[in-house]
Amino acid sequence: MRIFRKLHLDVLCCLVYGSLSAVIVFVLTRGGIALSLDSINYLSIAKMISMGRWSESFVLTWPPLFPTLIVLINSFGFAGEESARIISVVSYSTLVMVMFLLARATAGRLVAHLTSFSMLIFAPLLFVYSYCWSETVYITLSAISLLVLDKFYKSTDVTSRKYLILGAIFVSLAFLTRYAGVTLFLAGFLVVGFQRGIKLTADKIKNLVFFSVIACTPIALYLIGCLHYRGELVPSANQVVTSLWQNLDLFFSTIYRDFLTFDLRFQGHVASRQSGVPILLLSQVAGLISLILCVMYFLLGWFKKTIKDQAVPIIYAACYGVFIIIISTVRYRTFIDSRLSSLLYPFIIVLMFFVIIVVCRGVAQTRAKLLFWGLSVCAVLFFWSIQLGSTVDLYVRVTPPQAPKVEQGDITGDGIFDVSDLMYLINYLYKSGPQPRPLQNANVNCDGTINIGDVIYLVNYVYKAGPPPCNLENP
Repeated sequence: MRIFRKLHLDVLCCLVYGSLSAVIVFVLTRGGIALSLDSINYLSIAKMISMGRWSESFVLTWPPLFPTLIVLINSFGFAGEESARIISVVSYSTLVMVMFLLARATAGRLVAHLTSFSMLIFAPLLFVYSYCWSETVYITLSAISLLVLDKFYKSTDVTSRKYLILGAIFVSLAFLTRYAGVTLFLAGFLVVGFQRGIKLTADKIKNLVFFSVIACTPIALYLIGCLHYRGELVPSANQVVTSLWQNLDLFFSTIYRDFLTFDLRFQGHVASRQSGVPILLLSQVAGLISLILCVMYFLLGWFKKTIKDQAVPIIYAACYGVFIIIISTVRYRTFIDSRLSSLLYPFIIVLMFFVIIVVCRGVAQTRAKLLFWGLSVCAVLFFWSIQLGSTVDLYVRVTPPQAPKVEQGDITGDGIFDVSDLMYLINYLYKSGPQPRPLQNANVNCDGTINIGDVIYLVNYVYKAGPPPCNLENP
């Protein structure tokens, strides 16, 4: 009866945290889902899919699941941006509930509550989910797959392959959302391989083959489609601009900055204002306390006793960290920023609170009990105060600097080029909005046509300090 009551209590907590997170993202996007250059491309792919132009969507090099979900919700009468907003709200609510269950299974009920509450105010994740980005779906799918794989990893029933099947399905869906899903497949393969020790048995080989076939079949079909329509399996490599050591520094410094400062900066975006000196000092103190606790966790032998409980999220965090550092070094021009690192943040939060609780319990029988509990509580409160301040800043979006005054050539006719012109053009092209008058003002790149190229040109100008619209010089 007690176990039954606890189960019902966990379900109730999931629903409460999920509802609160849905409300927060809904309020955060009350002015509409935020758009970036990638967002415009996702909406463009969704429009192509809705028109049956699948071949062109393959040419645009991005996995199809996120745009397909937008198309699916569009079929119920919603516009593209409204559909993306619904996806963000539902995805974040689902993520918070799943992370409660994952933290409950790997670190205990107290860590589950700390994790879920923290995600209600965790600015980097809320920032990602306020944008029309595929990360909103990928992070949620990765959490679901790791929850299921954790159940399989801890299962003692050799024949219980239902968790393995579900995990493989969600891994394939994650890859069809972002190419980074390959790290999830690698993590799942290692989890299956390490189950019940490293010894290779016939049952383990069957499970590895089973997992690989289920997870890779949809991935293989998609890559074959890319090869057929685009002539290549994955996007072409760009000239890289960072070294291995620079990417290592970017990866860890980004995580530190996002967890312990107000200054959350995404490439091409400003998420919040620079914080004052007192808060920065508090964040340094919180970071130092967390570091001391982590060192004690490893040195005092608790790591070996508890690593099995946290094996699945640790394996995934290691796989993704190594992948993003290496791929940024050898293939892509993209810098490692908060957007790329955010795919790990729910699991880092669980591990962070897990370490704090383990250390506190480990010294509970010593005279230092009050000291360690006090330091741990201070670290948690500092973390929450910093994230809460950052979250508040997210509700007051920093507007881009206004463009210089112009006599003519802008789309809305108000004399300046800003985000209103961008939204006016998007409404005209994709939502049957009013036509710019005169129409030629919308041809901001002066190529003779008004299309997605003009939208991208304006996004670069308004958000990324790109070149000004050429029709300012040739009105």
